[in-house]
Amino acid sequence: MRFRAAGFLTAEGEEEADVCIINSCTVTSVADAKTRQKIRQARAQNPEALVCVIGCFPEVSRGEALGMPEVDIAIGSADKENTVEVVLREMRYRGSGGFVDTHLPLRGVVKKEKKGGLQPAVYLGRTRAYIKVQDGCDRFCAYCVIPFARGAVWSKAAGDVLAEAAGLIEAGYRDVVLTGINLALYKDGAVDLYELVKRVCGLGCGGLRVRLGSLEPTVVNAGYAARIAGIPGVYPELHLSLQSGAARTLEAMGRGYTPEEYAGIVKALRDVDSAFSITTDVIVGFPGESEADFEESLEFVRRMRFTKVHVFRYSKRPGTRAADMDGQIPEAVKKERSRRLAGSI
Repeated sequence: MRFRAAGFLTAEGEEEADVCIINSCTVTSVADAKTRQKIRQARAQNPEALVCVIGCFPEVSRGEALGMPEVDIAIGSADKENTVEVVLREMRYRGSGGFVDTHLPLRGVVKKEKKGGLQPAVYLGRTRAYIKVQDGCDRFCAYCVIPFARGAVWSKAAGDVLAEAAGLIEAGYRDVVLTGINLALYKDGAVDLYELVKRVCGLGCGGLRVRLGSLEPTVVNAGYAARIAGIPGVYPELHLSLQSGAARTLEAMGRGYTPEEYAGIVKALRDVDSAFSITTDVIVGFPGESEADFEESLEFVRRMRFTKVHVFRYSKRPGTRAADMDGQIPEAVKKERSRRLAGSI
């Protein structure tokens, strides 16, 4: 939206682009590999383009991002909102023979001490729009690099969220998704996630469907989840991250809940609506995960009757506690456990 407002058009089909933006993820080593592949593809297909990688990859691995010969600009997650400005500045620099009258750096990861805000709503199709209301996480689970990539918890002002939602309703949207890195941590003064969802739903006068991107059982309990699910207008569908169904593995991950507590949240949601759709993530091959732990997790996943399970093989991320744990699982074992879990659901 910001690029279009600045006069850019989307390159179509085989048309060569002047600017290539790669919005990156770094949650696993596979995500890093895919980012590097996309960067190389962008350069190969658009040899004269300005190639800009943004997001978590340059935030966490800035040296690696800037070291890639295909990359012209790298911008971390904390400064994604500056992307258009930085791209325009670099284009002026190139077009002026090297002279540019700006105090901001031309290349590298742009850093600020404090965010100015979250991106406005993003639209998908004719009926659905996404509003990012929260960013960052301070849970520091043993395997997770996201707190390093996204930084401290930050919430969009409730008034801004409501203004965006009202504008979407006026524009004809009837399906709004509230998203965040750890959505349940949303807090703007006295307004928590429950109050925010209630207010957004109230804007639609019964004609609005509000979806939640995900909830973390590290933050919510069964009662709180049920209160949110019971708000008129909330769609009975939720991503509730599990990571493991084995008690010992959850404790080692630092997740802060037990399988029984997680099951209690699922039950509370289905007590609100028996057809409540729940998707989740599960990691296999976490350091120290025994065969018995894996079997416990597999059986728990079967019992929860998830609509969909995203299965991930544990990926060692430098700087996290799990990277230095004893009992690292061989890749062949992780691959086999991933196959077994995916094939059983």
